[in-house]
Amino acid sequence: MEYLRFFLSSLGVFSGIIAGIIVILLSKEEQKNLQRYLKASRALILFLACVFLLAFLYDSNTTLFLVSLLAAFLLFLRSRIINHSVLGFFLAISSLNNNLFIIISTLFFLYWLIYAGINYNIKKKNYAVLILNGAIFLLVANLLSYTNLFI
Repeated sequence: MEYLRFFLSSLGVFSGIIAGIIVILLSKEEQKNLQRYLKASRALILFLACVFLLAFLYDSNTTLFLVSLLAAFLLFLRSRIINHSVLGFFLAISSLNNNLFIIISTLFFLYWLIYAGINYNIKKKNYAVLILNGAIFLLVANLLSYTNLFI
């Protein structure tokens, strides 16, 4: 995949954070009521991303499949830096297959939308922290894609 197309697509995925902040700002009173559903949706999206990624990579490359399997287990740790780095890794790997890339980038857009909905605090206005977490994702995904490490 061309790097410019990947970069613009990753920016589109990243815009899920901004969309999530806007949604929470428009519906302030609903954030607390939706926490349970948003957390369940986030877990479902991560599970689906792992399933699609491992299903597409199962036949193609054994080493990449095993590394992705290990990364999927790391995804469920509590460290946000590791989680967002693994998400960036998944997006970069998914660029090997156009169909997989469309699926993963759509799921990750929804993930970032939900992530911002869960973690944005209207009183603290912590949008800079959310954007910084998304920047880790962007940095890892674009560095791995730019270096063509998976070709």
